[in-house]
This record gives sequence, C-alpha cells and structure tokens, in this order.
Amino acid sequence: MPLRDYQLDATARVRQAMVSLHAAGRPMRVCLVVPTGGGKTVMGADIARRTVERGRKVLWGVHRSELVDQAYDALVAQGLRCGVICAGSERPVQPYAPVQVATFQTLGARGVRPDADLVVFDEAHHAAAKTFAGIIKHYEGVPVLGLTATPERGDGKPLGDMFEEIVTGATVKQLVAAGHLVPADIIRPKRKLRSGEIAQRPVDAWMQNAMGLRTIVFSPSVALAQQHADEFARLGYASAMVEGETDRGERREIWRGFRSGVIQVVTNVYVATEGFDLPAIEVVILARGCGHAGTYLQMVGRALRPSPGKSRAMIIDLQGISHDHGHPEDERIYSLVGARGISEAAAAEPRVVQAYCKVCSEPLDADDSVCPVCGTERAAQWKITGEALIPYAAKRREGVDQRVATLARWIKDGRSKGFKPGWARAKFRAVYGEPTGAYEAAAHALLRGEEQPQPAAEPEHGGWV
Repeated sequence: MPLRDYQLDATARVRQAMVSLHAAGRPMRVCLVVPTGGGKTVMGADIARRTVERGRKVLWGVHRSELVDQAYDALVAQGLRCGVICAGSERPVQPYAPVQVATFQTLGARGVRPDADLVVFDEAHHAAAKTFAGIIKHYEGVPVLGLTATPERGDGKPLGDMFEEIVTGATVKQLVAAGHLVPADIIRPKRKLRSGEIAQRPVDAWMQNAMGLRTIVFSPSVALAQQHADEFARLGYASAMVEGETDRGERREIWRGFRSGVIQVVTNVYVATEGFDLPAIEVVILARGCGHAGTYLQMVGRALRPSPGKSRAMIIDLQGISHDHGHPEDERIYSLVGARGISEAAAAEPRVVQAYCKVCSEPLDADDSVCPVCGTERAAQWKITGEALIPYAAKRREGVDQRVATLARWIKDGRSKGFKPGWARAKFRAVYGEPTGAYEAAAHALLRGEEQPQPAAEPEHGGWV
C-alpha cells in the first residue's frame, strides 16, 4: 500500500534527520511521533524496506509479544523476508532473513544480538527501561529509529536520554480533517473526581449512552476489571476480561470474538493501551485515573480508527481525567527535552507529586487508592459518586499558531512567578530548537488581546517539531 502524503513527508524528514546527525557526529537516533491510527508501523516498515534494498539488515524490537505479529505483517506487506525471535511465537524462525522481529525480553533472556544496520524501536516511549537501554548500547553507532504516538515515559519524562531528534507526523486534528481518523465525542463529569472515585459504574454508563456498541473498558485494577466484566455478563451482555497474565491462546480467542462481534465488551487495566489494532471499536470507557498524557492518548486512541459504518467515536470518561489531558484533537507539544514529553498548548499547572508507585514508578497523588498505570491497589473498590456526565468538545484555536499560544503562556507564567527575564525565551528554544524570533511579537499581542501579526514561515525541515 503506498504511503499517504503526510507519511511520505515524515519518512523523508526522518532520513534527513539521520543524515544531519551523522554529519554533525552525533548518534543517529531519531524518534518518529505519529498519533495512534496514523500508520507509524507502516512508515517504519517503509524505512526498513529502503534499508534492506541497500543490502543492509534491520532489527525491529518490540516490548510485548502481541506487537510481534503486527510488525511482522507490516514488514511482509512491504515484500520483506522476516525472521522472528520471540518465545512462543508461531511465526517462522529465519536467522538469515534481512529483518528480525524480536521482543527485547527474548533478546535479553537469550543473549541474542542479531546483526543490524538499523534498529527500529517500536513503542519507543518504553526506551528508557534498563533492558532496552542495555540492548541499544550493544548497537553503538547503528542508526536507531523510535516509533511512538506518545513520546513520554510512564513517569511523564521525555525521551531525550535515548534520542537526539524528534520528527512529528500529522496531528490528530489533521488526521480527523483528512478522514484518516474519526472525531471523538467525550462525555465526562463536570469536574475531575478525586482518586478512588468514578461517576458511574461502567455498565450503567454504557447502557445509558452506548448500549450495543463494541467497547473497551479501562479499569483501575485487575480485580475491578473482572468485576466490571462480570457486571456486564450478569445483565446478558457478552463480555471478557484480559490481563497481562491471560494465556496467549485465550487472549487470542477473546480478541477474535471481539472482532467478530460475539463479544461486545472487553475490560482490561493496561493490556489494550498499545499495539492493539481493532478499527471496529466504537467506545472507550475510562473507569480509572491517569497521571500523564501519554497513557491517556493511548487509551482514547483505541477508538479513533475509521471502519465501515463508523462516523464517530465515543469516550466515556468516568473520572474526568480529560479535565487534565484535554481532547484528543487538541494541539499538543511533543518534546525530547524539558519537564515532560507531552504537554497541551494551554495546559494546566503541573501537579505536585507526592509519591511514586513502587511497581511502575507512576507519579501518584497523596490520595491515590490505586496506581493509574499498573493497577497496584491501595483499596479494593472505588467510590461511585453518581455524578452526571456532560458533553465535552475539543478546544478550537483557529487563527492562533500553536507556538505563539505556548510562548504567550510561558511569558505569562514567567511574569506571575517572578522568573528571570528571558526564561520564556530559553524554554521555547529548549522545546522547539529555535529562537522565539517572529513568534514573540505575536505572543505579546495575544496577551494584550490584540490581533496577532503573522509569524514568519517555519523552515521546511527545521527545528524539533
């Protein structure tokens, strides 16, 4: 399948970034950011094909066995011969194939290091884990391509310790406008609820707003995921629960039943956040908290892929975490540096972290009853508040350049907090890799409520984004 225009542009910028890094004597490590459903695997496969056509070898690394099949199919579709290094995989082992698809866990356990002239790191926001970092160290001097929809680790920090440059594809808003993703309707409580609270039981919210539609439920713990599945089943709706320990064969049967429509609702904690491609999903129910934007965008992105007869997606946000993270179509900043990897163009003040999860290091609020990422419990049950759910739409900022809006916010923050003059300029340069230049006059005009002067055109391939 030929690449779309935005995919061709992004892959060309990746290749240019590799060349520029090599010329500068810097490690050739580039992170490609494409929204969920934007085809990052297909784009990575195209780059792998070009590498193989030059007589070179590719190692395609993933962190979960479910991603092996997805990558293998995309690479074979490019006409590539692939081998698989993954415990329990049914795909062929071909040690002399030019492309090897492997889980990093299997590589680490077996001590295998296949020859590679390009390492592709799928779901690159996991890049900072010790296992992955150790493997990458073996390929010192080899170009590394990271693929992710969310360049932010589980602790909210960016990926600048693993990658040198970031290349972004189209935004969610652009992909929706082009018809490559569907728009999302969000319903949520009027406020963000406290940790340990949800507005309604998932089954009640589903019956009121989305009955009969194929649905993924994200629960705060394995115990509650099972409870939620049981509640659907007791009312006569076919449901199943998937967790990390679910047998591979059983998991495959559950997803097969879900795809066919035999199963209407699947509950989980974290399993379906990544590497799960089912365009027929119409509804995502968020029955859990979420401390950072990356996880949130991964969850809601499950429902944004288009499919026959599907014109919109529905997000039922039972805790109101979208109050923190916004609408999937909101403009966002992606960065390899700074305090966070993802921030909204008009983000709220960052929260003060009181503690970290002892299992996955997710930042926790003082009153968190359960880790919002891995589900480690502090209490057995969340409180049902009975809060009404109301519609929430994407922010519209027509006529306001994203960088102008961001710089204006930083100028305002610097003034209110008494930071040194030039703080906003330094932060802008750190995030975007360029001076404030023509953006500054527009930002000050925006703060004064005046009509903005148009900033100078951005360089075609310049900067961080």
